[in-house]
Amino acid sequence: MKKMKTYKSKKVYHTKFKSDEGSKSIKDKTRRVLEYEGYCEEKTGRCHGTGKMTQVVIDNKTGKNITTPTKQEGEWINGSFWRGMYTVSPTIKYSGNFKLCGPDEELHGDGIELYYKNPNKTSVNDKTIGSVSGTFKEGRLIKGEVTNAFEIKYTQNKYIKHIHYESYKLSKKKAYEAIWKGKIFYKDGDLYEGEISWDVPDGKGTYYTLATGGVKSGKWINGEYQWT
Repeated sequence: MKKMKTYKSKKVYHTKFKSDEGSKSIKDKTRRVLEYEGYCEEKTGRCHGTGKMTQVVIDNKTGKNITTPTKQEGEWINGSFWRGMYTVSPTIKYSGNFKLCGPDEELHGDGIELYYKNPNKTSVNDKTIGSVSGTFKEGRLIKGEVTNAFEIKYTQNKYIKHIHYESYKLSKKKAYEAIWKGKIFYKDGDLYEGEISWDVPDGKGTYYTLATGGVKSGKWINGEYQWT
């Protein structure tokens, strides 16, 4: 007989299972295999409550793993990972609140992305090389900090050190794009303060040049100052 308890108004029981999702046919090329240990809802069997899940993608032709296992540990609600630690790869961990967005759960609400060194490609070095932290909306940081932005591949601009987002709004001109207000800190000591499109000055803002003491204040478009 299953030992029952209640989690968020639903009866749940502790269990352990392995699910081999998808066909093993070579025509399908790959399939996903997951293992779960934790609580599930009595009526539906869906993950609900505290638990641990590991997922990996298998090559149907060779039978070997083609992805590094992902690990989720924390709380589930109605089959979706809701809060806890999500190890995306040996060098990336997400921690915080999550929301199901398409096929995967993304940070939603307060959270942090931690990026680690991985010299031997098999285990996480304890020292982080950078992070993305603050308030997220469906995986996108809307308010918070990005440290060592280039090193964690948040930006392709090797001169950017940190980015600070103070506020966020969707762009009226470009669908699905956003404009932040905040600061961009550069490695040479320069500073930009104003409106930002991801990692570039875009809108009203001021650029301070440390070496010369120069100041450019006005309108910016895609990182370029608009001379008037």
